[in-house]
Amino acid sequence: MQRNAGSYLLTFDRRPAARMRLFCFPHAGGSATAYRTWAKSIAADVEVCAVALPGRGARSREAPVRRLSDLVGELVPRILERADRPYAFFGHSLGGLIAFELARALEPAGLAGCSKVIVSASPAPDQPRPSRVLSELSDEELLRWLQRTGGVPRPIVESREALAAFLPAFRADLGLIETYQIGEARALRVPLAVMGGASDTLVTRTVLSSWKRWTTGMFSLRLFSGGHFYMGESLEAPLAFVEQACAACLRD
Repeated sequence: MQRNAGSYLLTFDRRPAARMRLFCFPHAGGSATAYRTWAKSIAADVEVCAVALPGRGARSREAPVRRLSDLVGELVPRILERADRPYAFFGHSLGGLIAFELARALEPAGLAGCSKVIVSASPAPDQPRPSRVLSELSDEELLRWLQRTGGVPRPIVESREALAAFLPAFRADLGLIETYQIGEARALRVPLAVMGGASDTLVTRTVLSSWKRWTTGMFSLRLFSGGHFYMGESLEAPLAFVEQACAACLRD
């Protein structure tokens, strides 16, 4: 499917003098607007560029991408168009897996690779995936699963209107996870920073620690107060951690 070349990347606060760019990937069913606050609040030398995936938000009329490898293939040239300065990736939940695979795709010689990958509340690529085919559940069954697991922000679960907009994109993103295959067991060469919620029952500290084998560079892990969507509870400390990770890129 032919897509608008500029539709993937949204910059809410353009900073021409910023020393680096942070590409941010949403969680399953999420949209790029989740990073609007980041764009205004993050350190002045970082420009946030949110990745808008098809099938949600302003792109809700577009068909979602069904395979993660296809999504990465579409994103590579978009990222390279904006690789005029050092850059890093941040991804929450599904977004972390997208960030990881995209960073691996950009590492071969001749491509401008990212400086760091920051993964939040996301299982490592070799972790077991859900045994159930969740993407094929009915809306009612999927809603019950969401309520049990806390796998989506509470305001969405409690609003029928929000759910009607959220579920199609969420279902498509579940398909990305269910059809995902790690392929070559090749670790990243760049530093990897991992973060999560201390009370997250979906992605525990043990699960997060398994990311360590997926980089040959520096590895760090930090937990924050809260569950799977801990940043919705308090953004200040997590955003400070992301800022520190970006600052380290500029020092190295």
